[in-house]
Order: sequence, then C-alpha cells, then structure tokens
Amino acid sequence: MAREGRRVARAFLIWTGSRACFHRGYVLTSSLYFVVTAHLSPVRLLLLGAVIAGTMLVSDLPTGVWSDAAGRRWPLVLGHAFLGAGMVVTGLVTGFWWIVATQVAWGLG
Repeated sequence: MAREGRRVARAFLIWTGSRACFHRGYVLTSSLYFVVTAHLSPVRLLLLGAVIAGTMLVSDLPTGVWSDAAGRRWPLVLGHAFLGAGMVVTGLVTGFWWIVATQVAWGLG
C-alpha cells in the first residue's frame, strides 16, 4: 500500500510541477506577445486583465457547484481543454477582440 501512495504522490508532484511551469511560461510569453506582436495599449491590457478576472469570478461558482454535486473529473478535464485551447489560439490571432475571446476561454479553464 505504501508503494501505491508513493506512486500517486510522485504523479501528483510531476503533474503539479509541469502545470506550474507551463502556466507561468504561458503568462510570460503571452504578456510579451500582447505588447510586442499584438501592440496592445496599456488601457487594452488593463481591460484584458479585467475581462479575464471577471470570467474567472463568474465561472468559479457554477464549476464548484458542479464539482460538489457530480464529481470533479469532468470539470478538471473541460477546464484543461479550455486552458489549452485558449493558449493555442492566442498565438494565432492579433486582433484585440479575438484576443479577448481567447482569454475568456483561458479564464473559463
């Protein structure tokens, strides 16, 4: 039984570490992308941050209710799918409103 516990703990640590690296890397890369490639102004950057924060605020309550009522598996799967889609599509667009849409997807994740 202790062997199984070590295996689970190792998988958890690898997953958590990988996710943290990818998340931090995305935040740094996308921030540079927004300024250097998409040429977003400071006001648009603030608006983008407000949209992401609002999206996270609005989506957290239903996701928590769903997780408590039906289980955490599918909210986790869908959340990572939204995160990944938002991250990938962000690099494909430079228009402000398209960037807002990708960040809403990221915020839902």
